[in-house]
Amino acid sequence: AEDGIRDAQESRGLGDVYKRQVFKGPTGRQDFRALYRYDQNTGEVRKVYSSLLAPEALAPSMVENYYRYDSGAKEFKVIPANKNFSIAIDAVSLLPQALRGLK
Repeated sequence: AEDGIRDAQESRGLGDVYKRQVFKGPTGRQDFRALYRYDQNTGEVRKVYSSLLAPEALAPSMVENYYRYDSGAKEFKVIPANKNFSIAIDAVSLLPQALRGLK
């Protein structure tokens, strides 16, 4: 992937694609919360690592925004019309209710 995150040992076909979950911190900037593996065959998005509490799996209904990384601007930019996970997505932010009740 353009973001350079792939699993070399378990790669199949196009390779395993990983997604970041970001959130807006108190300053309004986007910060890393978790790393997820997107399975292109099944569409499943499962957590690989998290620095904060994060859901074990993601569904499109949990996502507030989908992002693409703009390497020129060095920032994530919202993809407004997107409604599903794909290999073109680099990160997501979740709806507040998707994070409620996590332990």
